[in-house]
Amino acid sequence: MDRFRWSIAALALIGLSSSILGCGRVGYELVDWDPDAGLSGGSSGTAGAQGGAGFDAAAGGMPGTGGVVDGGAGGTATGGALDGGTATGGIATGGMGTGGAGTGGTGTGGAGTGGAGTGRAGTGGVGTGGAGTGGAGTGGVGTGGAGTGGVGTGGTGGGDAAPARPTGLAANTDVPGTVELRWNANSESDISHYILYRSTMSGFLINQGGVVIVGANIQTTMFVDGNRPACTTYYYRLVAVDRAGNPSTPTATVKATTLGAELVVNGSFEQGGSGWPTGWVDPMTPGGRTTTVAFAGNASLHVKGIAFAGTTRPSAEVTLVPQRRYRLSGRARVPADVEGFGLQGGYYHMVNNFPVALAFSSFLRTGSRDWSAFSQDFTVPTGYMSGFVQLYFGLVKSDEEGFFDAISLREICGGGAG
Repeated sequence: MDRFRWSIAALALIGLSSSILGCGRVGYELVDWDPDAGLSGGSSGTAGAQGGAGFDAAAGGMPGTGGVVDGGAGGTATGGALDGGTATGGIATGGMGTGGAGTGGTGTGGAGTGGAGTGRAGTGGVGTGGAGTGGAGTGGVGTGGAGTGGVGTGGTGGGDAAPARPTGLAANTDVPGTVELRWNANSESDISHYILYRSTMSGFLINQGGVVIVGANIQTTMFVDGNRPACTTYYYRLVAVDRAGNPSTPTATVKATTLGAELVVNGSFEQGGSGWPTGWVDPMTPGGRTTTVAFAGNASLHVKGIAFAGTTRPSAEVTLVPQRRYRLSGRARVPADVEGFGLQGGYYHMVNNFPVALAFSSFLRTGSRDWSAFSQDFTVPTGYMSGFVQLYFGLVKSDEEGFFDAISLREICGGGAG
């Protein structure tokens, strides 16, 4: 009986040993145990999941259009919980547009000896100011585990950068009632157009109230702002726009003051009959208003040659204001070369009963089918009392003739353009 009991106990002990050996065999097959590493050897960590991507194949919005789509976050991976587990975070790429954010994956080292965790790189969206955030790496929990943080790269402006601010904006007010503006062309190859803003306030902002867009789609580097009232000051700013719709910084303001109202009555000679034009007097001279030749409109002043002693000066009285600046301008033409002094326009005032010129043009003697322009600015002196516009011609032969047209005298208000 005692021998029987001992046999049963021995058999049980043998079965238990077999079970232990079997379990050890199964563990060897699952973990690919290395006898040199002992039971602390472990499986490699699992690679991190691929990071999420922005809309349209990792691109948030179309490139350069400013679509705002954040990139997906990086995957999270954890190393094996034994010796040497390696974990690598996923990759996240920000959307292509404005501010697409990419976040690097997170890698966590294995919880054994020397497990390494490496964070992957996050790349910011390609557009304006996309932000990239580096992935986080955490060392393995054990002896000497290494963790490396991912690298974050900010987005770049690329082709969506705004154009440079235009240069050279300048105004000209020589033509009454208009402001002509010119500027330098931008050097960018993708400039679409320019926008011109006008205000009566200096230093204005283009988006504030009362600002007028006088040109919304200007394709050249010149613009004429017409039908402006006399003696009115304006300020202008210019913006360049590229084909993606990005505006430049506005230029500094440019000031322009239109010329004053016309002071010469009937300087175009449109009024009157076959004699001297309305408002003009010269009882000594043959000639007068004609409708056969004109620079502008339908008529001009026709003058004919006479003996030098009888040379006359058609004139029109115009009273000015002392210490103010004015501009005398006009057009003259002689069909053929003349031997006398030729044609000259001027503004005179009387000093001790003698006419003194305040402004006058050069004499025109050369024949041409074209009209010659003359213009001169002058300041009225303090002792001025009254004056007149005078059109002088020294044609000494009876077959010599000439023409005047578009005679104008206007105040230069507020310093003109600048």
